[in-house]
Amino acid sequence: MLRLERQYGLRSVALQWFSSYLSGRTFRVVLGPRLFILYTADLEDHVAEHGVSFHAFADDMQLYVQCRRDDVMSAVRRLENCIDDVSHWMSANRLKLNADKTELL
Repeated sequence: MLRLERQYGLRSVALQWFSSYLSGRTFRVVLGPRLFILYTADLEDHVAEHGVSFHAFADDMQLYVQCRRDDVMSAVRRLENCIDDVSHWMSANRLKLNADKTELL
């Protein structure tokens, strides 16, 4: 709820509605597209800390960097560190990074 209040300015009745809808559930809640976007919005900040660009569509995410030919290894390390950070963020937010669909091009 703090995320909805701090990042999106929800207050009063709107915040209470989301709180009553999302809190105290003991079963899985499938988020609709808008709620998923709200839920994952701060992930872009974590990616930006690594100097990595980010593009997301639905539950698919692309991370990319531009680099010179002589700087490829540094770019690879930044991407690897970013993916580790994304994986930790996802675990903390009850999501799972699908390693089988993760690839470096």
